[in-house]
This record gives sequence, structure tokens and C-alpha cells, in this order.
Amino acid sequence: MCVHAMTLEAHDPWPLIHPVAIAADDPEHPALADKSTTAAAYTTIGREVEFWFTVSKGMWLLHASNLETLDPYGGDPIRSLVEVICAHRGLVLLRLHTPHRNFPTDYFVYGYNTCGRKGPWVDKLPEIEPLIRSTSSIGLLRRTNHYVVANLLQELNPKTGQLEMFLDCYSSKNNKWSRRQGTLISPDGKEECLWGWQTDRVIPFNKTLLWVDLSRGILLCRSLLDDSSSHAKFHVVPHPSGLLLPDDGLRWEHPQPFWSVGCSKGKVKLVSLRSLQGADAGAEVLTWVLDLDQLEWREEPSTSLNYTRLRADMKSKLQRQNSLPPFDQDNSPCYPVMSTDQRDILYLTVAAQNMAWLLRIDMHTLDDKHICTLEDIANYPRFCEHLNPPYPSDLPKYLNNRSEGDRQLRRPPRRSKRKLSKQPEGEVRYSLQDSRVLLKFLRERPRVVILLIVFILQLPTVT
Repeated sequence: MCVHAMTLEAHDPWPLIHPVAIAADDPEHPALADKSTTAAAYTTIGREVEFWFTVSKGMWLLHASNLETLDPYGGDPIRSLVEVICAHRGLVLLRLHTPHRNFPTDYFVYGYNTCGRKGPWVDKLPEIEPLIRSTSSIGLLRRTNHYVVANLLQELNPKTGQLEMFLDCYSSKNNKWSRRQGTLISPDGKEECLWGWQTDRVIPFNKTLLWVDLSRGILLCRSLLDDSSSHAKFHVVPHPSGLLLPDDGLRWEHPQPFWSVGCSKGKVKLVSLRSLQGADAGAEVLTWVLDLDQLEWREEPSTSLNYTRLRADMKSKLQRQNSLPPFDQDNSPCYPVMSTDQRDILYLTVAAQNMAWLLRIDMHTLDDKHICTLEDIANYPRFCEHLNPPYPSDLPKYLNNRSEGDRQLRRPPRRSKRKLSKQPEGEVRYSLQDSRVLLKFLRERPRVVILLIVFILQLPTVT
């Protein structure tokens, strides 16, 4: 197994994970990691991929190796992308996606000292039909020694003209997928909220999952762990009144940057940043707590975020003070993320001039002014490329409990000096080492087989 190493910071990182994996050959982030976090698995096409974490000030960085796939048409290698989809109690759901050539998308579950297993481990989920189309509709829920992955689907019944809901569930205990018919329980008895529903994030909470649509509300499934039932009941929770909802016409291109839903200290919370009038005035931080028994929101006392004071605090903590421009409509603090283990801590992102910073904000006030304060600041690498907020997770708690013996360092493996544009001889083995995987891949994609045959027939004949 390939291992990597990196020196740990003196302080514990924040309970956040970088949302997109950094490739092992990234020149800006050398592939040096703590070998005790490395775990490997094979993709559908038989390629071995390794995952590991490194700690930096602010968050844990996810790394992945062997992300380049040979182009079957002879072009340059195609880079795959690994994203963090969901996290719960020391487990992280990962998605490996190759954006070209109709390569299969794979899902992995990474864990450390969880589910009765010691050290780092990773499982590849079996394929499912129909394929999972949306990355935001799938969630992860951990039980004591196993986990459940659930994907929400919506399909139009051509016979009845009604929109039907289905829940595909995978259990690591049974190692198989099962489908349940979904039933919607709406407070007004109407199902119009399902039309145009777009899940923005799935949040694990206690023994259930919450599918959050930033425009319409939350779908709560209370019977997720009932394996004996073939039905899944969903309760509709509308957003609290007074919340400024995003424009449906823009939300497909622009994610909601000024409010979010998350789990903090055992409670489901919604936090919103409402801009105050006046130049450089700041924003009001509004927070609601969801009562799961009554399925109602309760508003908490608001606090204010003064941009003038915040910018001055950032300048005092940054070494390069000239790199911080004044706050305006385009680069004001955004993407609020609540801490999973501290109820008064809020994380915000500030981006400008191809740079980004992650702010740790303390909303707890001892006076009557109710003004938030900047507790700490860290660089946010590659935020301007993917524009995604960090993912809150308690995985750092499990990784921080490693013993010193687990933190031994070792050099990364030597990489081949061959040009990747040509297929190296050693790379043929991953496509031939398991003929069953290759045959299954070709059998399920007849169009690829036809294109390959046409391509071969068009090759010039050698005389």
C-alpha cells in the first residue's frame, strides 16, 4: 500500500474537511501525508485509488492518488474528480467522477477506527441501477458497526401523471441495495413542493437523514432504518417565515451563499446572513432551531457582524495586509457553516483576487451589543476554483486520537517518468487483471463497444 507523510500542526484543526480532493501530483500541495490515514480501493474499471488526509491550519485536506485515466481514443489522460458528499460519526462519503468519455461514477465510504475496524479503511459501494444522477441527493448514516447510504429519486409515472418518490438504500450489513416506495406527508396535504424539488445537501441527524432544498424546505424520513418496511415516509418541513429564499431562476447556476442548514451540538439549525443597510455596515446573523417533534422552527437571538471591525481584525492576523480588499457586494463574507461541536462557532469564507480565507467567528457575546468577533483565520486553498464551502465533519476527532506510533513518516513512492500521453506498459494490468469487471463494463455500455469497433475499422491498413 502506498503511504505518505506530513508534519502535523501543533494545534488541533477545525472540524472541517476540504470539499474536493487534492491530487497527489498537485505541485502546490506535495503528496506528503500521515501514513496512518491512507486507505485504498479499486474503481469499477479496476484502477486502484488511494485516499488520505493531511492537516493544515483551518481544516483537513483530502488527497487522492492515481486520478488520471487513459483515454480509450488515444488522447491525453483524463483527470477524475473526488468530492466529499456527506459525513457522519467518523465516516465520509466520497464520489469519484470522470467528466468525459462516459466513465462510470464510483462512490466510496472512508472511515478511521469505526464500524469495528481498526485504522483507516475504505469501501467501494456496488453499482446501482438506475445510476445516481445527482450528487446532492445521496446521504450517509452510520449506526454502531455498520452504515446506510440512501439516495432519493423522483420519477414521473406515465400512467397516472403523478410524481413518485423512491428511496434506494444500501446497507453495509447486507452489502446490497434495496428500493422503497416513498410516501409524502405534507402539513397542507399538497404535494406541489415536489415539482422542481432540488436537493442541495443531505444532512445526517441521529437516526435519520434530512434532504434540504434551499428553496422549498426539508424532507425528513423517520423510517430510514426500518429494514422490514418496503415504504419510506417523508415529512415536509417548510422553511421558517421571514427567511429570504433564493431565486429559482438563478439557483441552478449560483449556489446559495448567504444561508445554510446543518447539525450543531445535537440540533438541526438554519443560519442566515442578512445584509444591513449602509456602506460597509455588515450583516445580521439569524439562527433558527428545528423542533423535530413539532416540525417547527424556533428563532434564536440574532447577532451582528460588523464588516469594518471584521476587516480590521483580519488585517491584524494576516501577514500580507495589502492582499485584503475592502468588502463589497462581490466579496463579502459568505457560505456560513456551523460548527458540529460548538454551538456558538460559525465559519465564513472571504474570497478576493484569486485568494480565499476561512474565518472562525465567535457568536457568543457577554454584553448587550450582540456583535460577533473574529476568533481565528486560515487560508482556504483552491476555493476560487470550485466555489464550495468546507464540509463540517467530526472525522478530525477520530484522526486526532491516533497514537504517535501511527504517525511514522515514509517517503511517497517513485512515480514513472514516462509521458502519460502514451500508454505505459505497466498500466495495461489494471484493465486486464480482472476480466469480469472489464466484461461487465463493456456489456453495460454497448455504445462504447460500437464506437470502438467503428474507430478500429477506420484505422489505416498497414501493408
